[in-house]
Amino acid sequence: NHATEADYTDALKELDAAMADLISVRGLSRGAEEKRFKIAQGWPALRAILAEPPNEQTIPSFCQAIEDFRESRPSKGKGTTSAVERVDELLWGAKSGDRVRGKVPTLGFDLLARDYALALLKLLREIDDRLDGEKQRLSVVDFDDLQLRTLKLLREHPEVMSRVAERYRFFLVDEFQDTNGLQRDLMTKLGMMTGANLFIVGDRKQSIYGFRGADVDVFREMSAEIEAAGGVQVPL
Repeated sequence: NHATEADYTDALKELDAAMADLISVRGLSRGAEEKRFKIAQGWPALRAILAEPPNEQTIPSFCQAIEDFRESRPSKGKGTTSAVERVDELLWGAKSGDRVRGKVPTLGFDLLARDYALALLKLLREIDDRLDGEKQRLSVVDFDDLQLRTLKLLREHPEVMSRVAERYRFFLVDEFQDTNGLQRDLMTKLGMMTGANLFIVGDRKQSIYGFRGADVDVFREMSAEIEAAGGVQVPL
């Protein structure tokens, strides 16, 4: 789920309170007092920029303003540690060295990503619809179609599953670390059926096809399923 405008507003209120606490600290050393004064002077300008979440036009200046403001940040010390840590978490991130990873900018980025994500999903749906239409026109299927339709056939037609079970008793799958969830579902349906034997070979450290959808966790999950069904793991 993406952030909402209300989430951003609430985080900004937290930042307002933290900045008020930091600016109101007194009794500091001369150097710390100079930085406190500098951050108090610069805060109104940054607050005006933060008033609205970033959009595609304002995101560079939004990020730059937050980075520049860090130069005014007082060091942690007597009377300032708590307030500085709160401001750090809300603007730059709690971990040392983080830049523009605090709660406020992160929520702002997520709001921007939400709009782009919806547009991207719409575009992908349109591409998928056009691709399906073209495949129907040409009466062809691709590799994903073969897998999806096979799984649907086995699930919705028990008589087909029965014929497969009668014909095939042993299944061997090599390089199982490079399979995906769909392929796991297929092998679970085929290889875990009554009377069948499923043998998988793989090495999690050799998984190299993540770029095309392979999920190394599938190997771990399938291994656990086989062992739960009475299978044995044999390290090589």
